[in-house]
Amino acid sequence: MYGFDSCLREDEHHAYAQPENDYGTHPIPVSVGGRIFYCDPWMFSQATEWMEMIGLFGDEISLDVKGDGLIAHIIKTGAELTALEQESEE
Repeated sequence: MYGFDSCLREDEHHAYAQPENDYGTHPIPVSVGGRIFYCDPWMFSQATEWMEMIGLFGDEISLDVKGDGLIAHIIKTGAELTALEQESEE
């Protein structure tokens, strides 16, 4: 998946110009796994819904998420936490 960051990169909300989405929101800081991401409120909602969907269907889908945005970091952090939990159970 490309372009599914759910966060702002500097002052840009998309990889290419999308004037229909240019509006004056106030980005909020979101902390995940020791990193801070700045998100418009709809982006935060998208990331939250993403986590709910993965909780329901994560064992049934295979994903290759590209990039270093919020969604990619959520997946990476979740995988690291799962590995640590499995190690502690052994």
